[in-house]
Amino acid sequence: MPFTSGYVTGTTSDPAHYKFLNVVRNFAVANGWQQLMYDGTSANRYVFLRGPGLTGNDPVWVGLDTYQSVYNGYYNIALSCSNGFLSSQDYYHQPQIKRIGIALSYDRIDYWIHINAQRIVFVCKVGQTYYEHGYIGKFIPYLSPIQYPYPAFVGGMLGYNSYNEYDTWTGILSTVRYDSTSNQYSPYFGTQYRGGGLHGWNGQVYSSFDNAWSACEKITVGSDTKAHGYMASELLGKRPVYNIDLAILYDSNPQYQLLRAGTYGTLDGVYLIDTRYPEIYAEDTFTAEDKHFIAFPAYTGSKGQVLLQIDD
Repeated sequence: MPFTSGYVTGTTSDPAHYKFLNVVRNFAVANGWQQLMYDGTSANRYVFLRGPGLTGNDPVWVGLDTYQSVYNGYYNIALSCSNGFLSSQDYYHQPQIKRIGIALSYDRIDYWIHINAQRIVFVCKVGQTYYEHGYIGKFIPYLSPIQYPYPAFVGGMLGYNSYNEYDTWTGILSTVRYDSTSNQYSPYFGTQYRGGGLHGWNGQVYSSFDNAWSACEKITVGSDTKAHGYMASELLGKRPVYNIDLAILYDSNPQYQLLRAGTYGTLDGVYLIDTRYPEIYAEDTFTAEDKHFIAFPAYTGSKGQVLLQIDD
């Protein structure tokens, strides 16, 4: 699976988040993705891509678009996923499109990008300690392709703390800066809306059963030796690396039961570190069972919590 890292720089008149969009676009196209739409000249730029899927016959449709305000000091990018492509529609009205924002910067963006045939995942560093996570595309389902034909997930940093979602068709996204704490946290944490708790609208799953998107539970199962960890080996009797499962829990209140309950699947190439291992820091690289990883904070700071796998 292709991996790249580097950085881009810019100015307020030619901001770095424009250049980052092109880095992702070029890297995806160079690795088998098809560009369906592209605008590289407007104030709000975008690219819409088709990934072939792991079999070559199970495509996925994703996009990135920029939105910014020099006056308010934000230079953001939105990640999107749809369940198809219509040439008759503009970028913002593709079928069942879901957009979630990420706060970036105009001056410098360091990036780590990992792509396979079904999803794009990346981490961007802005400032000295702010890490922005993004995931667009398919995950690994716990159902057959007939049962669950389109297991898609969109994860960004700028979710909403409410079940009253309103950004899909209006295009309204969070306009905070990267150093703001408002509504910004990693898409690999959080819950669906059930009347309380940390509502993970920054990471949403598509339901082929309901043809809709909603926040979902991000679950790591246990920490004992029977846990559903990704790594089979143990360290001091515990498993250090965990899958991130996506689930919808049942709630008797129909206001909160937006999608059908069940464990849908697990994210592809992104994992969490057991919190018992505080010696893992941001941008640490290491190998476990012949797999190679880079560790990143969930949002800002020095402690590594999220693992990005950089090989197959």
